[in-house]
Amino acid sequence: MTARTRLLPSALFAIGLAAAAWVAWGFLGHNHLALAMTVVIIAVYLVGARELQRYRQDTASLDATLA
Repeated sequence: MTARTRLLPSALFAIGLAAAAWVAWGFLGHNHLALAMTVVIIAVYLVGARELQRYRQDTASLDATLA
């Protein structure tokens, strides 16, 4: 995997997280229910990102084992 293909998922993750944080920032002090839902969405987003990271690590480990 090249440096560009390794950097792309991280950059896209950061953009997505920044967008979700921006939406949450807009709800601060205005709509508590919408803010709570946005925080839940961000939490699930982070859990999914961690799962994808573990999947990549496990796949690389399997690749190395089978090589």
